[in-house]
Amino acid sequence: MYHPRLKGDAYEAGKHYAEILYKNGFRFPKVSEEKLKFGESCKHILIEFDPNVVKEIKGFAEGCHTSYEEVSSFLLSIGVFELAGQCSIFSAFNGREIIIGRNYDMLFNLKNFTESSLVCFEGKNKYVGHSDCFIGKVDGINQHGLFVGITSVPH
Repeated sequence: MYHPRLKGDAYEAGKHYAEILYKNGFRFPKVSEEKLKFGESCKHILIEFDPNVVKEIKGFAEGCHTSYEEVSSFLLSIGVFELAGQCSIFSAFNGREIIIGRNYDMLFNLKNFTESSLVCFEGKNKYVGHSDCFIGKVDGINQHGLFVGITSVPH
């Protein structure tokens, strides 16, 4: 597992991380036409919701020698067209400390590029986050001790 340190602004961090992955043999996976169309239809929501993640995706795409459309469509379609992993999360509080645990059902074809990152974006709270999808994190804890984790439950 690689442990990148992502610093600066979102674009710089995305590009830096992608350049490291690319240098170590990572090539962005092929994105189907179906996912490209889905991603294109969702992009306006992403742009409105979080312009900084759009910058991070653009930097990542440049560093990976691929297009913004492919990276954003890949990310926006995770779990939509095929069943994603069903991670579990738990926490326990003993009156003084919180213990957090999870199993991590990752995107298995990207297992060698799963990471735990220290994220220090300019003007933002620092945090350690974990992910198997390059941009954004599925769980993490910030410098103030706030933990957030996401998972999904099939219906």
